[in-house]
Amino acid sequence: MNAHFDVAISNERDRGISIWCIHVYTVIRQANGHANLNLRPRRTHFKCVGDPYRFRLQSIQDAVYIPIDYADNVNVTRRLDETEVGDLDEGLRRVPMDNTDPVFSSQIWVFDVLDALYDMEFFPDEEFAVAHAVLAFMHQRLVVDADNDG
Repeated sequence: MNAHFDVAISNERDRGISIWCIHVYTVIRQANGHANLNLRPRRTHFKCVGDPYRFRLQSIQDAVYIPIDYADNVNVTRRLDETEVGDLDEGLRRVPMDNTDPVFSSQIWVFDVLDALYDMEFFPDEEFAVAHAVLAFMHQRLVVDADNDG
């Protein structure tokens, strides 16, 4: 069983920028490599919700993977095993929300989570670097677009 860690990019906006979430899900494969549809995979959807100064973590177990309102997703890794998923879940829940910063957002929270989990050695260096670079590019583009819209 492999577990995947993705960052989902929403069409929904908060203060002019897209909301980002984290999806951790397992893919159960049969010996022939095809997904085993008879076994129920684990899915968890993590989201930074709330308003400035009052953000909190929302976690939905067995969430439908990538709901329809998500425009894109960036895979960070596909190499997690079942034990790592439980440890990752615990580590992710310990990453604090910055409820002192008026510009804190779900995007900044995602970067905080990625950095913390990378420091805990959940992601291989190369996979982390690629995902982080893609997300940084997307974040910068979205912030510029929001500034131009405002």
